[in-house]
Amino acid sequence: PSSHLSFAAGQWVDFYIPPLNEVGGYSITSLPVHLPRLELAVKRSRHPPAEWVTTKSKVGDAVKVRVGGEFVYDTAAFDNGSGTTGGLLFVAGGLGINPLYGMLRQLYSDIKERQSSSLDNQQRAVLLYSAST
Repeated sequence: PSSHLSFAAGQWVDFYIPPLNEVGGYSITSLPVHLPRLELAVKRSRHPPAEWVTTKSKVGDAVKVRVGGEFVYDTAAFDNGSGTTGGLLFVAGGLGINPLYGMLRQLYSDIKERQSSSLDNQQRAVLLYSAST
């Protein structure tokens, strides 16, 4: 099995747990630079993969993952070459916040990196979010 994994902010993984016959799909919330550590958004539920992840898994358990999704934060597309942009609008509802969380983390990391390299930054991001209570 390959140990190489790559992903972009906003993607998810299909999560295969060997003793289960069901697949869990979870948003990746960590940044690619955090690899080999991988953070996932998993809602506690009775769905077998989620239940295993939130109540039975332990350090050292082996799982298989497959990255999916084309709705991603593309660092190169966001930078217009001048170090400044017009900004981004993120819109989410309910669990739709999960991929945006990873994207916003990447955006923040990129802005901090540019600031430390003394590039002028005029970047702005707005998040509109709604969830039932």
